[in-house]
Amino acid sequence: MNVEADSLNAALLGVDAKPGSPSFDFFVREVVREMTSKAGQKCTAIRRVLVPSEVADAVTEAIVGVLSTIVVGDPAHSTVTMGPVVNMAQRKSIEEGIEALMQKAEVSYWPAESTLAGATAERGAFVPPTLFRSAASSWGDPVHHLEVFGPVATVVAYRDKAEAFALARHGGGSLAASVFSGDAGFLTEAAVALGTTHGRLLLVDPAIGDSHSGHGIVLPSLMHGGPGRAGGGEELGGLHGLWFYHQRVAMQASATTLSALAEQAADPSAD
Repeated sequence: MNVEADSLNAALLGVDAKPGSPSFDFFVREVVREMTSKAGQKCTAIRRVLVPSEVADAVTEAIVGVLSTIVVGDPAHSTVTMGPVVNMAQRKSIEEGIEALMQKAEVSYWPAESTLAGATAERGAFVPPTLFRSAASSWGDPVHHLEVFGPVATVVAYRDKAEAFALARHGGGSLAASVFSGDAGFLTEAAVALGTTHGRLLLVDPAIGDSHSGHGIVLPSLMHGGPGRAGGGEELGGLHGLWFYHQRVAMQASATTLSALAEQAADPSAD
């Protein structure tokens, strides 16, 4: 059975990335892009923003600064940069998820009375981009087990890299995680630490900050799936994905019989 379930994907900022550094700026840009692209309705979208505690305020302020420029409304309107969610039922679900996150996390940006361009809230499935802030020590917070499928993300501060990796894994198995750092050692440690709980890892150093495919983009040659709560599916992913559409059987026999079977399998004229 091939399943793609929900996923609490994370973007992780390295301990070396300070405000004004390339890694810091690339990180903020990617978080905002993933929150607002398709109004956050992507299975790979960033839901948890993991940052060093000493720069958590700066990261939050930087993300809010960009979110405040997002114009929500009718996509046909020339000034709009983020459209509606898929329907009114999904809008209601997102609003309920926001209310649930509010019980534990602090709202950093939520323009509840935002002006819509070329549209009205009464007739449209519009949800403004919403950013929360949660403490790293709050392991039981809903941010680690509730996916709000819309333009919603939560900044979570971590004390050190061990806690950063533990928090990323705390999502229970995700489709994708991205790590932004100028420290090659940190990136390689993250790859090892997060590889078992993520279907795909994007490790971004400044050299590829402007040229990588993006946190949420799945190339055909990659795997689109994830372990744990993400379902373990591989419905995209070249040859990996094709295994699900083939019937397979394991053969046990003597060397002579196995050799005969191999010859038959290699013979194009064999039935």
